Amino acid sequence: MQPRNPRVVLLLGVGAGFAVALLAILLGAGIVERRQAADQEARVGRGSELYGAYCQTCHGDSRGIGGQPGVPSHGPEGHTWHHSDRNLTETILNGSSLMAQQMEEELEEMRRQVGDEIVDIMRKQMGLQDGAPRMPAWRGTLADEDIDAVLAYIRTFWTPEQQRAQQQTPMMR
Repeated sequence: MQPRNPRVVLLLGVGAGFAVALLAILLGAGIVERRQAADQEARVGRGSELYGAYCQTCHGDSRGIGGQPGVPSHGPEGHTWHHSDRNLTETILNGSSLMAQQMEEELEEMRRQVGDEIVDIMRKQMGLQDGAPRMPAWRGTLADEDIDAVLAYIRTFWTPEQQRAQQQTPMMR
């Protein structure tokens, strides 16, 4: 048996080490992806439970069925996906009364500037009804993780295009 060339042995060792490292990285990435998918699935499941307990009576199911008149649907026909996570979280925590009051003040100012007809058209397009119920504040009832779970569940109602658009929504306020 001939003695082996040390360079060949070194190259084979480095090559084998590289192959093992690459395999470990690829397997590790798959494990991480599976863990992230499982975490997301659990988050959506928790969000479904919370949505059923706190949201569905007013907002309806994923298509808005079963909701109350004047309350926005979170489904693809609704406008929830137009808002950033920050805005949605603030509304969940603080309710819609302050936001509604600010919107009404802005509309009243517009009414003085442009007249009743245009403002009434805008209110109709935005789905604003006089006397519509206001969302209660859930601060102290829902934890941050709960809100994240509800939002993860609501996102499952939207089309892929709406999901991408919502991710790009500027963080207002």
